[in-house]
Amino acid sequence: MTVWMMSSLPNGLQDLDPGTLKTYRQTHTNLNPGHLWSGYGDVEFLKAIGGWRQNRETGEEGLTKAGLLMFGNYRSIREVFPNFFLDYMERPEAKSDNRWIDRVTFDGTWPGNLYSFFLKVYPKLTADLKVPFKLVDGLRQDDSPVHVALREALANTLVHADYRDRAKIYVVKRPDMFGFLNPGLMRIPVETAMEGYESDCRNRTLHEMFRFVNIGEQAGTGVQKILSGWAFRHWRKPRIREELEPNNRTLLELRMLDLFDPGILDILRLTYRSEFEALERNAQLALAITLSEGALTHSRLCELSNAHPSDVSKILRLLVEKRFLRLSGSGRGAVYRFTQVAATNPDDVFGPGIPVLEPESSTIIGLSSTILPGSSTIIADGKKSGRDEAGRLMAKQFHLPFVDSVENLVPEFLARLHAAAELLRTKGKISRKELEDVIVKVCDGHFVTIGSLAKILDRGERTLRQDYLSRLCKEKRLRRAFPDTPNHERQAYTKA
Repeated sequence: MTVWMMSSLPNGLQDLDPGTLKTYRQTHTNLNPGHLWSGYGDVEFLKAIGGWRQNRETGEEGLTKAGLLMFGNYRSIREVFPNFFLDYMERPEAKSDNRWIDRVTFDGTWPGNLYSFFLKVYPKLTADLKVPFKLVDGLRQDDSPVHVALREALANTLVHADYRDRAKIYVVKRPDMFGFLNPGLMRIPVETAMEGYESDCRNRTLHEMFRFVNIGEQAGTGVQKILSGWAFRHWRKPRIREELEPNNRTLLELRMLDLFDPGILDILRLTYRSEFEALERNAQLALAITLSEGALTHSRLCELSNAHPSDVSKILRLLVEKRFLRLSGSGRGAVYRFTQVAATNPDDVFGPGIPVLEPESSTIIGLSSTILPGSSTIIADGKKSGRDEAGRLMAKQFHLPFVDSVENLVPEFLARLHAAAELLRTKGKISRKELEDVIVKVCDGHFVTIGSLAKILDRGERTLRQDYLSRLCKEKRLRRAFPDTPNHERQAYTKA
């Protein structure tokens, strides 16, 4: 499609938005001081970046399709691409509906071309991102791997789109994910694209135009940067899928769901110390998943990491050789577990003589406080009380404490739990959703056994389990401490 994008149109400078071109040129000059192109007139500059072309056979010249899409005014673009439509929505909830709190689509207040859309939407995508504090040459860096990933995702959506197709460009931001949809199907298999080092861009001229102002990669590493950005935060692996109905379109999903609780890494660092730190990122990921899920398979690590299957095999072999993991079974049925098995049922935590974490110092901050990394030491003999300052049980196999008995809680902390459930006592009749919200609130920041939860909420254990807890776990609002024994009488729950 590159040649098609470079074909000249009977359109001239009057079909461009002057402000967009001026902004682009100024950015290019700022990034490339003293560049030869900075002295060109607009037509010569457009020729240099692929936005203007002369037909050598006829002598006719004009904007290219790429130049029109990048810098054109909206109505001129629609004359050539009747289905051209750019849409960005920010939605307030993690679900698909028509409600939005911010939207960018053509309304006459901005030019409506690709470059102006990028400049308006990218800051909105990154507005709420937390940037780790980092100094380079004494200057704070306000970029992060996640910023890079979103920049690549937005640019890829715009340059890989088939603007002759009927679907629209659609970018969505939700509390739990970012979504990027473009018209047209992939030009290489999805599996090949997800390996991250091969690309077949539909609109190479557009891609170049973005690259000239340091947006997007043309070396086939754009997808790799997206994958790396999400892996940096230990979020679930990005997903690409193609849809044929109602129109051909490609969707990239970037979900901000943790592969495991962040405290899992603290447990591994506390347990293995320098041995864990010496492992490369995917090996650390393998151990974290094993601790979080109780077991690991080759296919599971391939699914959640960016590593090639052959590299996954090497990682697992290394972890077995270093005695982090042990192997059960062979072939596709092979399963990896820790050499020292983590807790898989409540008796392992609440039974006698279990190793626990003893906090040296901690501060209870609100309902969802947890013991900070480095403030605890492993007690191998299990003789100490094994409770934090709130009276919650600390188990070595978990990074969150357990509310296993309300009688063991200090009065101040128990009062906070009762305050979280105050709605149940002050309101005569509450809705199902209100009770579910209270349950999730009480379970935030620790595991709560079903018996303790029943006492805090003044509800029956059987009613809670059958009518509320199972459903909340299914909806991923709660998570069980012991998924292998979901109906155990001492099952415990925390906010997912």
